Amino acid sequence: MPTLTSTATASSARPAPSRNSPARPTQLAGWLLIAGLLAGCGGTPQQLPADNPALQLTAEVLLYKGAPYTGTTFELSPAGDTLALRPYQAGRLHGLARQWYGPGRPQEQRHYAAGREEGLAEGWWPDGSPRFRRNFRAGQYEGLVEEWYENGRPERRGHYAHGQEAGAQQLWLPDGTLRANYDARNGRQYGFIGTKHCASDSLP
Repeated sequence: MPTLTSTATASSARPAPSRNSPARPTQLAGWLLIAGLLAGCGGTPQQLPADNPALQLTAEVLLYKGAPYTGTTFELSPAGDTLALRPYQAGRLHGLARQWYGPGRPQEQRHYAAGREEGLAEGWWPDGSPRFRRNFRAGQYEGLVEEWYENGRPERRGHYAHGQEAGAQQLWLPDGTLRANYDARNGRQYGFIGTKHCASDSLP
């Protein structure tokens, strides 16, 4: 997630869509329903539809019949295709959460640990081209963050540490025109901040 440049247009090539990363949802609905029914005999179901009336989200904790839920919630299309899978542990998102536009068409996938995003999160536009790639640690941006417009041009590319901008940052307009190109250090920004002015500070 290409080296930064200071050119006036976006020059980084759009990465190829990683269609092989998320599992395809075809036929997932069937085994989810069967597994849920089997697990439901005398215990908490391991799979539940996200709109189950016994589920309740309170203070970022998902409850099932009043107790923190451990298992997976799912969403289905009218045709029965899986549109979302979200794993929970003790009521908080934990594991790989995935969403699809339809069969074989991933929308996004995010990793969670005890309710907070962890590691690489990826999103795609309906045509399969990348929408975002963001790295997290303990629920905060950490490392490289990239986003793209639906037309395939880059929207932003920046580096973060502990949730704060740290290092080179670039933003573009939808037509590819450079909107900002600066360096963030110790809470300050150095360089081309916007379309009307440049920062007065210089790099040490």
